[in-house]
Amino acid sequence: MMKRISLIICQVVFCFTALFNQSCSKDELLPEKENTVKLRDVSKYLILGNSITVVQKSSYWWGEWGMAATKASSDYVHVFNSLLENKFSHKIPYKAINIAEWEKNTNTFDNSKLNSYFDHDENLVILRIGENVPFPDLNTYEKNLTTLVKHIKKQAPNAHIVLTGNFWKSSKRDLIQYNVAKSEGCTWVALSQLDFPEYKPTLDTQVYDDEGSLHKISEGGDQAIEVINHPGDKGMKRIAELIFDAII
Repeated sequence: MMKRISLIICQVVFCFTALFNQSCSKDELLPEKENTVKLRDVSKYLILGNSITVVQKSSYWWGEWGMAATKASSDYVHVFNSLLENKFSHKIPYKAINIAEWEKNTNTFDNSKLNSYFDHDENLVILRIGENVPFPDLNTYEKNLTTLVKHIKKQAPNAHIVLTGNFWKSSKRDLIQYNVAKSEGCTWVALSQLDFPEYKPTLDTQVYDDEGSLHKISEGGDQAIEVINHPGDKGMKRIAELIFDAII
């Protein structure tokens, strides 16, 4: 009897191990980038993102740029823009917009609310979202994300679209976003390989406010734990480089 129970336990463990390894294999098969392009120039672009892209000042954050970069020039948006302008040797107008509201309400959000952010002559749009999509909404996420990408194409018909993966490891979200990028002809850039402490700040990291004064992230109180899950300067720089390398 004991031998039979041991055999059953071993079989169960084997099955779970096999499923785990299969899941890992699927994650490993997801490329870090796909459908890369060589843009001859970037004349104007739009970045639609969440707090990693830009966030308003609050009781726990002190500047309107990507959380948790130490200053505006260190977030991925500004680093990316510097890379572009150095490459093409001219100023490039852009907008960086927080659309976390879309992430949190993918089933009900009216995409026409985004129309005012477009000038309609952008030749590049970066969609840097995913982390705030609730787990229960993932069943409809692929459909809703596809609808969003199609809407962006109508608003910026001459733009190449980059769709990134999630900074925080989420194989299901990443797979959905990868599938949409592939089906809609977008450049895909994975980011979950950066979800490690070396690419994030600590509670003792000092960040600037708009007036140039320094604050420890820990001064943000209970919300500080959420802040330090965001990419720090090193993570922001790497995000910018990964997007840049996929299109230039």
